[in-house]
Amino acid sequence: MQRRFKTTNPGAVSSIKSMLLWSSGLVLLSLLLLNSFAQAHLIKLRPFRATDTDRSGGDHICDIRRDSDHDGRPDRLGDFVSVTGTIIAEPSTYETGGWLFWIESGRCGILVYGEQESYELGDSVLVNGWLRYSNGNYFFPQTGLATLGDVAIENCGTRLIKGSCPHAPTDVLASDFCSHPESYGGRLIRIGWLEPGGKICQAGDDLFVRLYHATDSVNLYLDGDIDFEIDLARPRCFIVTGIVVRMKTPADFAPSPSWCIAPRSGNDVVAFDNHSQDAQVAWGELKVMFAP
Repeated sequence: MQRRFKTTNPGAVSSIKSMLLWSSGLVLLSLLLLNSFAQAHLIKLRPFRATDTDRSGGDHICDIRRDSDHDGRPDRLGDFVSVTGTIIAEPSTYETGGWLFWIESGRCGILVYGEQESYELGDSVLVNGWLRYSNGNYFFPQTGLATLGDVAIENCGTRLIKGSCPHAPTDVLASDFCSHPESYGGRLIRIGWLEPGGKICQAGDDLFVRLYHATDSVNLYLDGDIDFEIDLARPRCFIVTGIVVRMKTPADFAPSPSWCIAPRSGNDVVAFDNHSQDAQVAWGELKVMFAP
């Protein structure tokens, strides 16, 4: 019995190949369009970047503060960022509404502003928001801490990750701080052996005080709500803890804007007499030491 084999029409084969090529082209074009859309609109929401120093996902405060071309503005200005950090100055520290607070991670810190929050010192939080550059009048100028010429995050949502995390200040030499104050922007630091230099200016209820260690001078900002007084007639030294901010200062105090240290409360400024080396511990610390 002779078998017959059906031959394929060459024209039909050519048509099928053309359809496959056309379909493949449409798929490739669709992928290119989707990729372009993602780069233009979704890249700001990406959860991870290859250049992050923190491999846990999201952005890192040090990354978003980076100014690689040294033009005075962060590289990622205007980007939507997602960072984690520990509360080092809780909401309502410098203004009663709870609209601004500071977080720190590793060697970098940053201001978060724009929404009312109720976090406590040591809370680890996730912050989502837009990276902005403040101009001194952009938000809360009445607090005195509308930082001028420093980067900040416009709060678009936060979430508590964990409480009671370490949040101790970083000890810094006065000479190191004065050499590169911008490298400490947004951080909680502590500087010791500072003496008043006779320069005190008042701005409303707030005070600006210049302190010295040898030839190095440090500008201190005392919010009007801080219960602390400096008596220049009494020879004393100070250990100062506070957030490093770049802010508008009185014209007769220092060139504005200036980098200042902003204590969070009276407990952040510890005084002791020059002739004794015995530190006078703040009342708030005594209550903690001797609490039952």
